[in-house]
Amino acid sequence: MNRVGLMQAFHGEPNPMMEGLRVEGEGNDQITLDVKGGTLTFIAPADVPDSDLLDTQWLRRFLLCDLILEEDTRLRLWVVEGADGVEYGLEKVGQPERATSPTTDY
Repeated sequence: MNRVGLMQAFHGEPNPMMEGLRVEGEGNDQITLDVKGGTLTFIAPADVPDSDLLDTQWLRRFLLCDLILEEDTRLRLWVVEGADGVEYGLEKVGQPERATSPTTDY
């Protein structure tokens, strides 16, 4: 895992009020996790040769990314054409999958 404070990583005009120890622990961090393994699933017409499958046109209709991250955590991302946003789930590998009910914030 690599964690970088975005205020520290910013490379613009210097401003002592927004750099160094003064802003340590404030703002947002950029987190980069290593991917240990996983799969990518998408849909393509049956007559498309294997050599032509890795094309963005086939990734637009449906895309499922099933990634195994550090600390054996599984991240699943679903991208479906016409949907608003991306569906995702996060779980520990080896633990039974738990059903979750949707929540609404008012």
